[in-house]
Parts: sequence; structure tokens; C-alpha cells
Amino acid sequence: MKRSPGGLFLAAGLLLAGFPAVAADSEEAPLVVEVRVFEVRRLNSDFSPIEDLSFLVNTDGSSVQVSEWLATLARRIPDAYFAQLLTLGPAPAGSEANWIVRRGDGRRAIRMRFRPALEEPPAAAAQPDVPETARPESRFRLNFDLLRGGTAAHGIGMQGSIEPGMTRMVSGREFEITLSRYLSWFREPGDLPAREELYESIRDQNIYLAFGITFRHEEPALPPVRLRPPEEPQFRELRSPLVGNAEGALRLRVHLDAEGQVAHTEILETTLPEVTPRVLGIVFGWRFPQAAGREGRLFFPVRTVRFVPSG
Repeated sequence: MKRSPGGLFLAAGLLLAGFPAVAADSEEAPLVVEVRVFEVRRLNSDFSPIEDLSFLVNTDGSSVQVSEWLATLARRIPDAYFAQLLTLGPAPAGSEANWIVRRGDGRRAIRMRFRPALEEPPAAAAQPDVPETARPESRFRLNFDLLRGGTAAHGIGMQGSIEPGMTRMVSGREFEITLSRYLSWFREPGDLPAREELYESIRDQNIYLAFGITFRHEEPALPPVRLRPPEEPQFRELRSPLVGNAEGALRLRVHLDAEGQVAHTEILETTLPEVTPRVLGIVFGWRFPQAAGREGRLFFPVRTVRFVPSG
């Protein structure tokens, strides 16, 4: 069986380590890396589309909305459930980047290390007769560890190729997540009955993680604005047949247009991915005129109640 590496994570509370700015060229904007994490649940017993998932997308990801990422995955893996769980970055791509994602209880965390340019492509001027499409891409290596009490309880590494302005989408058998590990690291059930309810709803499904790695040049921008979400009555009763009664959190990076309307969003963290698309639909109706034209950060709790369809 062909095996393909890939994967990543989700938790409550994000800490990004700081790194010195590294310019790709004195006249260019700095080269940065972003990692997007997705959950994939196959709805039938054929897991080969996930195990062999590795393809290049011609986008730097800077203006791609969540629905477009999920639609891209869905075309590659039909008959599956998808959710975007997390966005890490941007972090300078010229030096090793480290991300730490900690759970609220402080006992479990996820550590990711990104090592770029294991094999730099030759400069274009050094090979004038070679077509641009035939020149080798930059190499990278990605390691992540699931930590329990500071000790690595599970670790995986992968490597691949990428080039600026492109996104590499990857998953594979190595990133299949057992149900117990998925619940321990990636979920925050409000109580034991809610945990048991979630377990029963997904225990017959294999759970994989997939991720997209993007290199892009980042133009200088104003620092993000911390935004306060408005009181939203629709959040008081998000009915869900998938997760039942549960509590979670959603952390977003939002881009506002000239009127302060939410133009598009990026998920930094979610602990209830089944209802996140519905929440995003509500967020797109919000306006923040005081931060028009800026990038902002939003964080708010999300709660679901059990819903049983009639009939």
C-alpha cells in the first residue's frame, strides 16, 4: 500500500513564538509560511484517497476563504466530512519556526517545528536554459509532537517540496488519529455525558488530519486589531445532531473591507468544527466600522444543544 505523510492539530489557546524577520531579497517582502489544519472523516471504508493525498494548489492562500479550502479538498476526497480546525502563522520562513498550541487544562499541548529549505533550488540566473517549470522547488521538513505533561506522547515528521506562491496539501495514513487521542487532545467536551455522546457519534469513523503549507511574500501591514464580538442571540442555541450538548471556542482572523464589513475569515482555532461553518455564516454579517480596512482578531465561546430530527 502506498503511504503518504501529512497532518496536524487543534486545541484551546494559541501561543506563537517570535522570530527575527528574514527577507527573501532586499527588494522583496519577507517570505513567510502558514500551515492550515483540516479534519477529514471518510464516510465509507475506502481510505485510499486520504492515504495518498498530496497535491499542489496554485495559490498563496492570502485571499482564500474557508469554503474554498474545503471545496478543494472535497474535489479530491468525495464522500467525506471536512472541517478546518486551525491556522498557524504567518511566521518567517527564513529560519526554523516553532508553534505551541496548549489546551486549557495545561496538561496537553501540541508542538510543531518547521524547517525550511533543506535543499534550495538553484538561482534562475545560474541555469538560463532550464524552463522555469522544470526547476526544483524548495524543500521543507515538518515535525509535530503531541505532548502530555511536557513529554512527547506521540510524534510524526514529514518532508516535501513547495515554492513561493503555492500551497502543498498533504495527508496520509501516518496522520490517522485514534478516537481516544482525538478526544484527549482536540476536543473540550463540557462534561462526561457530552464526551460519551460525541464518542458514540463518531466511533465508527476513521479520523484523519490533513494540512496545507503555504510559502508567500507578505507585504508590510498594520498590526491586527482585537475586536469585541457583538451580542449574538443565534449563538445561544446552536442545534447539532452531530455533537449534542457541547461547549467550545472559536478564534478567527478576520479581514475587513473599506466599510468595516467582514470580507473573509481564517480559522485560528476551533473546538466545535461541526458547527463552525454555521458560525462563520453569522460572522460574515458583522460590521466593525472602527477598524475598516484592517485585519482583526475575534475570540468567543460557542455552545451547542442536542437536536434530534423528527421522523
